[in-house]
Amino acid sequence: MNILGIGDADIDIFIEVDKVPSHDEKVFSRSTSQCVGGMVLNFLICLKNLDNPCEFVGVIGADNYGEKILSFLNECSIATNNIVIDKEGETYYCYVILDDLGEKSLIVVPTNCLFINKEMIKENIFLGKKHVHTTSGNIDTAFKVINLAKKNKVSVSIDVENIADYRLFSKLISNVDLLFINLITFNNLGFENLAKGLEEIIKHGPKVICLTKGKNGSMTFTRENLYSFDGFSVEVKDTTGAGDCFAAGFVHGYIRNWSLSENTIFANAVASLSTTTLGGSSFRMNESDVQSFINSY
Repeated sequence: MNILGIGDADIDIFIEVDKVPSHDEKVFSRSTSQCVGGMVLNFLICLKNLDNPCEFVGVIGADNYGEKILSFLNECSIATNNIVIDKEGETYYCYVILDDLGEKSLIVVPTNCLFINKEMIKENIFLGKKHVHTTSGNIDTAFKVINLAKKNKVSVSIDVENIADYRLFSKLISNVDLLFINLITFNNLGFENLAKGLEEIIKHGPKVICLTKGKNGSMTFTRENLYSFDGFSVEVKDTTGAGDCFAAGFVHGYIRNWSLSENTIFANAVASLSTTTLGGSSFRMNESDVQSFINSY
């Protein structure tokens, strides 16, 4: 069941503080560290640990950060045959400010290797794939990925964030199987009532909508069913990448034809467990570990 992830990979620079500083305020960090990250990379690392063969397609620079990402992917046995290495490019990075509750604030430092562009996406990479996952980071790339996935009869999911234009949003999701959207983006699109908003969105094409609500769990919606789950209580270290790991957990069950409730509970468990360690790519549990965690509740 080969999973293809098309999107971003970066280096996350973590700065842990007791509180996020306000304007003109000075605070001292408890510690600093670096981790490989990126929405799609976090998604794939999680899926690989759940025992799914994976391939990453994205763009990195021929620099120290790029080498670190490539080495990490190889160590995790994630295929990199179609990764694009820009010899003149700079791998992008992100400052992650973590407070004492593990909640994050992000500062993205964009470079010319932020998101892979559509010209770099070749149709042959879809051959033999079971599922493809992407994000709304580059809209043109997302449209091409979705269209090629449909052409090659590969199921497709997209994680949408930072879009407030509902016409663009509705066009983007018209051919996806799974839509992952967080509550902030949902509200920015003009929706206030959860049920009515989900009913409106699903008219535009997705088979399943997963609305994530952070520590408050998620709602999963199809044309026939709505399943809401309040999430799990864990000791949070870092919320970075929790949404990416939720998507990975849901896709893991989706391609195995699990029920909507099984998928939702499993995805919430994966997301919760991902917050107990530092870094969105730090998830190292297998399916049995996650099921044991669920059974303990």
